[in-house]
Amino acid sequence: MRILFLVISIIILNGCQSDSGRFDYSRPANLNTTPPAGTPEFQQGWKDGCNGALASVNTDINLLLASRKYKMDGKLWNSSPRYKQAWKDAYYYCAYNMFTNLMNTY
Repeated sequence: MRILFLVISIIILNGCQSDSGRFDYSRPANLNTTPPAGTPEFQQGWKDGCNGALASVNTDINLLLASRKYKMDGKLWNSSPRYKQAWKDAYYYCAYNMFTNLMNTY
C-alpha cells in the first residue's frame, strides 16, 4: 500500500513542472539566468559565470542533482575582456540572488 501511495505521489508531483517543460531545482524560480544582449563572448561568459555560481552553492538539492558544473573557459578568460567581465558579473549576480533566496526560505 505504501509503495502504491509513493508511486501515485511521484506521478502527481511529476505533473507539477514549469511552463518550459523542465524545472531546474538547483536555482530559485525567480532567478533570471538569461544573458543580457551582447557579443557571443559576453553571453558565454554570462552563462558560464552564472552556472559557476549556482554550482558553488552547496545546498542539499544541488548536491543531489549535481546538474551544474563550475565552468570557466581559460582561453576566453585570458583573451576576451568581455568574457571575463560578463563571467564576474554573472557569478556575483547569481550567487547573490541564490544566497538571498536561501536566506529568505529559513
